[in-house]
Amino acid sequence: MGEGYRYREEAQNLDWELGKLLRINTDGTSPADNPFPNKAPRVFSYGHRNPQGLIYDEATGRILMMEHGPKGGDELNHIQAGRNYGWPAITYGVDYSGAVISPFTEAEGMEQPLQYWVPSIGPSGLAIYRGDLFPEWQGDLLLGSLINEEMRRLKLDGDTVVLDEAIFPEIKGRVRDVRVLGDGEIVAVTEEGDVFQIAR
Repeated sequence: MGEGYRYREEAQNLDWELGKLLRINTDGTSPADNPFPNKAPRVFSYGHRNPQGLIYDEATGRILMMEHGPKGGDELNHIQAGRNYGWPAITYGVDYSGAVISPFTEAEGMEQPLQYWVPSIGPSGLAIYRGDLFPEWQGDLLLGSLINEEMRRLKLDGDTVVLDEAIFPEIKGRVRDVRVLGDGEIVAVTEEGDVFQIAR
């Protein structure tokens, strides 16, 4: 859940759900093993600004989430229960006016992103490639860029991004969603309603 812009400080306040990743059961109740059962029973992690893509990787058990920063500071984060992802106490971005939001990019007890982008790319949509058509991409992340109007591929070695590149230059438009089909084909959908299906 985003922090609503005017309420960004509440992303650090466990009395509010703004700026938090919520985890609930299908009936709307809170899982008993959530990290803050007596304080914020639906909250799984906090310190978020504007989440844009979330995936659970069954192969590794990891939750990955992207966030839009303000002006600069878009992020890819490895989400773990009870962790604080820093917004707005730490950030790699500045306010749209150019004003400093925080002089800090790191602080004790706050997580660092796996990747951050300055200037912003406007990440959107997120998928993990587990198909056969591009075997060299096994486990890589695929995402859209709203600002650059492109698709990107990120290769991770554990929690370290070792490659971040634009792919498929024929795709033009503000990519909002990326999916990998069962046969390994890749589908990208743009904000304008164009659908691109890529097969080798």
